[in-house]
Amino acid sequence: MQRVRNLSRWNVDCFDYESPELFFGMRTTSGAHAIQYNGQILDLLVKDRGSSTTLVVFSGALSSKAKHTPAFGGRALAEDTGVNLIAVADPSMNMGEITVAWYLGNSHTGPLRSVLSDLIRHVVVSLGGTRTIMFGGSGGGFAAAHLAHDFPDSIALICNPRLSLERWSERPLRKYFNNCHNRLFSGQLTDDDRQFLAPYGPIEISALKDGPFNHDLLIYHNLLDPWFLNLQLFPFLEATPEDSRLKLQFSMDKLGHGGIPAHQVRRIVSQLAQDIDTESAIISAGFLPRHRATNSALLKYPDVAFSMQKTEEEYEQIQLRLNESKQQQKQAVMTASIALDKQKILYKRALDVESSLLELEEENVKLRSDNSILQRSVQSLKNKHADNPYLQIQRKLSRFSKYFPNSLKRLIIGKILTKDTRSERPN
Repeated sequence: MQRVRNLSRWNVDCFDYESPELFFGMRTTSGAHAIQYNGQILDLLVKDRGSSTTLVVFSGALSSKAKHTPAFGGRALAEDTGVNLIAVADPSMNMGEITVAWYLGNSHTGPLRSVLSDLIRHVVVSLGGTRTIMFGGSGGGFAAAHLAHDFPDSIALICNPRLSLERWSERPLRKYFNNCHNRLFSGQLTDDDRQFLAPYGPIEISALKDGPFNHDLLIYHNLLDPWFLNLQLFPFLEATPEDSRLKLQFSMDKLGHGGIPAHQVRRIVSQLAQDIDTESAIISAGFLPRHRATNSALLKYPDVAFSMQKTEEEYEQIQLRLNESKQQQKQAVMTASIALDKQKILYKRALDVESSLLELEEENVKLRSDNSILQRSVQSLKNKHADNPYLQIQRKLSRFSKYFPNSLKRLIIGKILTKDTRSERPN
């Protein structure tokens, strides 16, 4: 499926640039900015609210049903919290049936980190302000954590993030390799795959850290998202040395992987945008150092276990209802199948009756035709013999046939005909 490019749906002023260099030469204002780059377009949605805080948003996975690009996230969040907005669209979403590409780049753009960082930095400088928040959830969290290294003293706020392309990524990676690079993927990253991806970005976000963080990394995670906890967050924490700028916040949202609840992210961004020092803003937003956040999460685990058990019981009830529904559906299908078979039989009979009626109608038409021909023949014979004296006498005598034997009738007719013949002779 090729998505259709449509900027007009965002209802903002649109600006086009033939190259990043032309974009860098202009002061950025509010609107949608489309920058041509290596045959593709890099899109930014900018909103200047005069705030001292700028929110840079990287979108997570795009819905497979989405029909249009570019896709911008965070517009409502920035408006609700009163901060400036730079929403970054992933250009790879234009390349077929793909839902997430982690802002790595594709065969046309090449690696995106450098050019995207330069574009974002130019807008941040144009907007002014003193605090930059790199925000993303899930796949967008991977991009925010990746590019935050290029923005010293920024805040990377990542929610239920993907932190590794190694684990639980077979399907998205296959689509990424196939659509963005026309490259086959076996399902497991090979050394050749790793070497190919190296210019585009890290396999593990933890691999980016080669010293103390130059920015604050804030990770918000749902304790009821076991897959991302076990396959993304925990391996990342094990591979990442202690760092005072890494802080965590755990919550109990709905079961499974998904976005952070809107009221939570509004609360956090509002706290981070306060006009106080960054450390105080981070603490007021509820983020704790790793060991304290971990202890806090352990205290919540009885509630997590209860919630999981309750969810499991609800799941079992749903499964029972689903099985009952399947049985009812199966019975309904069987009943419908029987009714359909009967309907087919009746339909065949109706076709046979209709065919017989058509044959009878054809026979009837033929008989009417034959009868018409016969009637014309009889009438013709009648007209031909209308003046026959023998027939005229016979008709007259037919009224008295019971008084005359046949021999006498023939005698009378013969006499009359002989007499008539003589009278017709010339004198």
